[in-house]
Amino acid sequence: MKFLADENLPFSIIKHFKKNSFDVRSCPKGISDKAIIKTAHKEKRVILTFDKDFLTFKNLQEEFSAIVLHFPEQKPEVAIFYLEALLPKIIKLKKSFVFLLGKKTLEKIQ
Repeated sequence: MKFLADENLPFSIIKHFKKNSFDVRSCPKGISDKAIIKTAHKEKRVILTFDKDFLTFKNLQEEFSAIVLHFPEQKPEVAIFYLEALLPKIIKLKKSFVFLLGKKTLEKIQ
């Protein structure tokens, strides 16, 4: 599974997944959400972000997949724990998806 890390994702999360043999690419600072979606679609990557705007994109030309993290304290180790628990479940998904992931939340938005 390949990921596209939004600029708001802590580097320690990116580093952790790269260290564990995941293909993770970081977005440049200041890139628009629509440009992120276009890149993710083109490169077949799952967007990792804390940006809840990705929960509301609909009717776009490009299908995309995203995991929107919702951890108010944004501690990287907490996000890593929950992401690692989710990954085995989503690796099998064939269609695009958007998940909201938090300590008490796993909601498939689309």
